[in-house]
Amino acid sequence: MIRFALVFTVSFLASSLIAQAQAPDTILFNGKVSTLNTKADTVQALAIREGRIQAVGKNANIKKLAGKQTQLIDLQGKTVIPGLIDSHIHAVRAALSYSTEVHWFGTQIIPQAMQRFKDAVAKAQPNTWLIVAGGWNEEQFAEKWRPTHAEIMAAAPNHLVYVQWMYGWALLNPAGMKALQINSDSDLAGGGKLVRDAQGQYTGEIVGGIVPLFDKLPLPTFEQKVDCTRKFFSELNRVRLTGLIDPGGFNMSPQQYAPLFQVWRNGELTIRVN
Repeated sequence: MIRFALVFTVSFLASSLIAQAQAPDTILFNGKVSTLNTKADTVQALAIREGRIQAVGKNANIKKLAGKQTQLIDLQGKTVIPGLIDSHIHAVRAALSYSTEVHWFGTQIIPQAMQRFKDAVAKAQPNTWLIVAGGWNEEQFAEKWRPTHAEIMAAAPNHLVYVQWMYGWALLNPAGMKALQINSDSDLAGGGKLVRDAQGQYTGEIVGGIVPLFDKLPLPTFEQKVDCTRKFFSELNRVRLTGLIDPGGFNMSPQQYAPLFQVWRNGELTIRVN
């Protein structure tokens, strides 16, 4: 009898330790968890362990799995969906310079876009580059036009500025033109043209030949590219992406993937990349 009791006690303690060791790291409860399972599309709670879904179900059943270290999050009726996958995004290339550029996505009026420049100016050293490398369209602005040279100069008077729209148009301020040694059309590779106003003066706008023009801009260091990649993928997570398919694209040599692999080796890759 004593031996049986001892074996039972040891077995019970071992089972308890295993159960505790397998307790979820996080439990989301009191919400609407979409499983995309036609039999039970929406459940109340979700248990997560080591970054993987451990269980889904009713509040009471899932909360029973909690251990002493489990974080309990009350969703208060909010909806949880599976992570989104973008099937065509040039994320590896965009990530290489993400945090060294100024971004206009999300702005709805030109003064908001100019404020992004002012915010960047407050952090940047004088006479350094402020680059908007696409990611915007004039249709997103209520004004329905592209920012003018005068607006750019007012927002960033003491910096070198490059603004790109798609692959057909760019705007450089005088400091940027001087730094890239652009004085006439002959200084533009790829057939680009300098735009002139009614008085024959350069407006700072360039049409055509944008890819070779962009290639003349200074590149981030390898360390900056690694930091940019980590931050860009974190931004993708913020908008609910957990996976992506990258089709490659212009200027993507094998060496350009090295920062991505470094982020992966560092254990900091927060998104699945195909």
